[in-house]
Amino acid sequence: MLRLRRRFPLCLLAFIAALLLAASTTLARDLTIQRFDETVTVNPNGTIEVTEIIEARFTGFWHGIYRTIPVEYDTPQHLNYSLLLEPLSVTDDDGHALKYEQKREGRYLKFKISVPDAQDTTKTVMVHYRILNAIRFFDDHDELYWNVTGAEWDAPIRTASAKIEFPDGVTGLHATAFTGAYGSRESDAQVETTGNIVQVGTNHPLSYREGLTVVAGWDKGFVHPPSAAAKLALFFRSNWPLFLPVVAFFIMLWLWWTRGRDPERGSIAVQYEPPDKLTPGECGTLVDNEAAMRDITATLVDLAV
Repeated sequence: MLRLRRRFPLCLLAFIAALLLAASTTLARDLTIQRFDETVTVNPNGTIEVTEIIEARFTGFWHGIYRTIPVEYDTPQHLNYSLLLEPLSVTDDDGHALKYEQKREGRYLKFKISVPDAQDTTKTVMVHYRILNAIRFFDDHDELYWNVTGAEWDAPIRTASAKIEFPDGVTGLHATAFTGAYGSRESDAQVETTGNIVQVGTNHPLSYREGLTVVAGWDKGFVHPPSAAAKLALFFRSNWPLFLPVVAFFIMLWLWWTRGRDPERGSIAVQYEPPDKLTPGECGTLVDNEAAMRDITATLVDLAV
């Protein structure tokens, strides 16, 4: 009994030490985006290609990072506008492919990128993808509204920059930038336009859930708009729930046409006498589903005849 009492405090102390060690490890775990550089190429066919260089500082042990890209927006008509994103590659700074998974979460496309040996070190991740419909076409100009970093980072971003290259000879090029949380109109960034290139860089670090957005416009004629069929396909893909009543109508119409209609009847001939071998009582009962007294009386008269 005395030996058990001596062992109990030692076990308790060991348990407390393990808890303190786990707590210290958790507190020491931190992620900081040291540098977020992005290069965007606007192609004449209306697509854009994006290359992101993300330099992350890992404190403690990490499996990797999440890159969340907003791909669904609201139009002035309160409809959906979905960006069609095609991932091309995810590599490290040496060009070695990194494992990643992608999934849709609400309005976002989320990449789960595995980074090997991400413990108390700085690693660089390069994400390359293509957007098929990022350009917006207006009557007097074309426009690129692009969320460079996204505003969903659970880590601060020390510096963020973007270089956007437009087709050669573009005219009327102008741009502005916004920083801060979602919906912020703050413009704490430098914007420089030279020829067909727009360069944007933040003046101060971005905090948690803050991002950098660029809006650039230029004269029409340098980027080809999509065809009417492509616009209709995009609208259907972004707003497919609106077409559910139409689909349901045609399905019900088909069911009614094939199974719900009454069969066609032939010509009906008038018959002034009861069918053969049926008594007046049987005929009266078949007509009104009731054996009335007049049916019985008519049967008696028929029997007498």
